[in-house]
Amino acid sequence: MRAGRLKKKITIQQPTETKDSAGALQTSWSTFAIVWAEVTPQTGREFRTAQQVNAEITIVFRIRYLKSVTPKMRISWDSRIFDIESIVNIMEKNEQLLLNCKEVL
Repeated sequence: MRAGRLKKKITIQQPTETKDSAGALQTSWSTFAIVWAEVTPQTGREFRTAQQVNAEITIVFRIRYLKSVTPKMRISWDSRIFDIESIVNIMEKNEQLLLNCKEVL
C-alpha cells in the first residue's frame, strides 16, 4: 500500500450501551482508533419512500490493517457519520482493509 494515498484522517467509533436512570439502554459512541485512510466515493442516489425523497451515499475507506474492526462500528469523517456495511481484508494478508460504508443522513 502506498502511504501517499492515505490522506484523510478518520475516526473509527465503537458503540457502548449504558442504562439511563429509568433503566432503558442508550447507545453512545467512543473512539476506537484514529487512522489515515484513502476515501473513494462509490455511489449516490435519491429515492422515494413514504412520500419523502431520501438520499444514499456509499463510500469505501481503505486503511492499514487494524485488528478487531467490526461492522457494528462506524466512521466519523469530515463532520459526517458512516455506518460500516462490510469489511474486506484484501487478499487475506492482514495488510489493508476496505471498509464499505453508507452515510447516515
